[in-house]
Amino acid sequence: MNQKDIIVIGVFLATSIYIVWNVFFRGINKVYLHYYKYSVPYIIGGIVISISAIGIVCDIAIDITGGTFFFASFVAGFALFLLGESNLAKYTNNEEKYSYFKSETIRFVKYAVILFIIIAIKMARHY
Repeated sequence: MNQKDIIVIGVFLATSIYIVWNVFFRGINKVYLHYYKYSVPYIIGGIVISISAIGIVCDIAIDITGGTFFFASFVAGFALFLLGESNLAKYTNNEEKYSYFKSETIRFVKYAVILFIIIAIKMARHY
């Protein structure tokens, strides 16, 4: 591992921590945590994002296999996160935010599905 790898890991880790801290912990609306259609996808999405970020850093640092899987899981975590936000917007009758978050959720789900299909094809070709 050289200096470039250490810088890449540091920047990625700092960005991931910033995203998880600012968006997830500060952005969570504690008033609506009782609304399970908001809180469950939001919290699970944050956990998936955190685990995937750690997996990506480990992939960069020690060159483990499965880095693309962690990236696809990172995208799927954001899709869950946005699903929680869209459910909250629907619950609070904010149609503009609901339509925005719903379209973003669908876009992230499409990306995640494409990435998982690519991973499956690569695994099938490998064996």
